[in-house]
Amino acid sequence: MTTKTIRMTTDSSSIRSARRPQTIGAAVALVLLSAACGPTAGPAATTPGTDTPVVSTTEATTTSSPAPDANRLLVAALESYRDGYEFVATTAVNDQEAVVQTGRWFADASQLTVASSDAEVEYIVTASGQWARLPDGEWEQIDGAPDVAFPLGPMATPQSIELIAGHGDTATAAAVYPAAAMGLSGDPIEVVLDFRRGVLVGMSFTTDIEGNAVESTTSLSPLSDTTPITAPTS
Repeated sequence: MTTKTIRMTTDSSSIRSARRPQTIGAAVALVLLSAACGPTAGPAATTPGTDTPVVSTTEATTTSSPAPDANRLLVAALESYRDGYEFVATTAVNDQEAVVQTGRWFADASQLTVASSDAEVEYIVTASGQWARLPDGEWEQIDGAPDVAFPLGPMATPQSIELIAGHGDTATAAAVYPAAAMGLSGDPIEVVLDFRRGVLVGMSFTTDIEGNAVESTTSLSPLSDTTPITAPTS
């Protein structure tokens, strides 16, 4: 991996042709930025296999409540976010924080900020288009059709899922996904999913990319801001 894969360009002319940011931080996607092409495409553009996942449940950590069905818990938690959610997603490379995404997805539109150590870019993605701007800069429209599909959709169909701790609707599970569901290529990736009272509050995974240790951690929460996300006016 060269340094360009974790560097954000500050040249405003390159924003115009950049591809849309990953909105799964929008959830669990790995955000590796390139000075040449901007943020990588998000996983909403890919669809993992629809085969029924293999479900394994370990013994519950308490006898007072039955262990939840991991797959059912996952599907219900994702459905609760279908109308919108907020997120903070952090990517570290070799134990060094590389990129942080913060934002929200609401009513088929995304608003987020992508920041690295030397740059910050804001994005708006709606059905009518997608835009980006540097701090104190003007909004510039990004070429290409916007992808406004539910960003967490690919998470609903893991290849397998196993409950590793928990009771009732509070649990931790390990799910295996095709790399494409994470916006990557290569071998399947294990993702740790944290649920609290039925709400999916965290996702994380580690992987190796060209000999570099990459860790992605995403926190999720219900919407606190339901202001409509619309095309910028200036």
